[in-house]
Amino acid sequence: MSFYLMHRGWMENEIFEGEPFDKRSAWAWLIENAAWDRVTIRIKQTRVVLERGELCFSERFLAVRWGWSQGSVHRFIVKLTTNGMIARRRSLTWRIENRDADRNANRPQTIISICNYERYQDGQKLRESRSESRPKLRIIPSTPLNQRLHSGVT
Repeated sequence: MSFYLMHRGWMENEIFEGEPFDKRSAWAWLIENAAWDRVTIRIKQTRVVLERGELCFSERFLAVRWGWSQGSVHRFIVKLTTNGMIARRRSLTWRIENRDADRNANRPQTIISICNYERYQDGQKLRESRSESRPKLRIIPSTPLNQRLHSGVT
């Protein structure tokens, strides 16, 4: 399988502004916005740990971002789950000490995991393909015969 690289943020270009996403664009957006390495994020007053290939956005947020209804987002997420393209889990969260924190701030968050994320974002394959595409240099030993062959003298 081959792949190509896309710079994160390419979908934010003003040329695409205001247009609703199609399913392919929504899928690409999920891959683009997945964590590329383990990271801790904050949602309100809650810390959520994401592993490589995971993201955490509400269906409400995705609906606004993609220009879809919440029902359409929910059906799409269910379809991706059913087809084995994503998995969903509830986060283990903990409250940040804050007396004024919203009482819902410590609610578990739904985390979406991109199945086969390595297949879509495999840095090792990129390094291998780059090294394979480089021209190979041959070192020709300096011998009297080679010197004559490369100087045009036979």
